[in-house]
Amino acid sequence: MDKRFSPLKREREIQAVFLERKRFSSKNIILYYKPRLDNNVKVTFFVPKKIFKRAWDRNRTRRILREIFRNYTWTSKGLDIICIVRTLERKMLRFKEIEPLCLPLLKKIV
Repeated sequence: MDKRFSPLKREREIQAVFLERKRFSSKNIILYYKPRLDNNVKVTFFVPKKIFKRAWDRNRTRRILREIFRNYTWTSKGLDIICIVRTLERKMLRFKEIEPLCLPLLKKIV
C-alpha cells in the first residue's frame, strides 16, 4: 500500500468533514467524506456506547474497521473519512461479517 493512512484527530478537521455533508450510508454504517489537497487518507471511527455497552465490543469493532480501511486499495486522491457505526449485532463482531458492509461504501467514495 503506497497510500498514507492515518487517524483524523483534530476537532476542526472532523467538523469540516461533517459540514461538507458528502456521505454514503447503508443499514449499518455511515461514511462521511471530504477530499484533501494532499494524497493522505485520514479516517476516524465512531462506535456509539448506545449500540455496544461494553468497551471491549466497541474497541473490537474499531480494530476490525481500521483493518478493513488499511487493507483497502486507495486511489491517488486524498480523503478525510468519518465512519459511524449505526447498528451491528454483537454476533457480527467478525472481520468476515463487517467487511462486506464496508467495501461497497468505500468503492462509492473512491
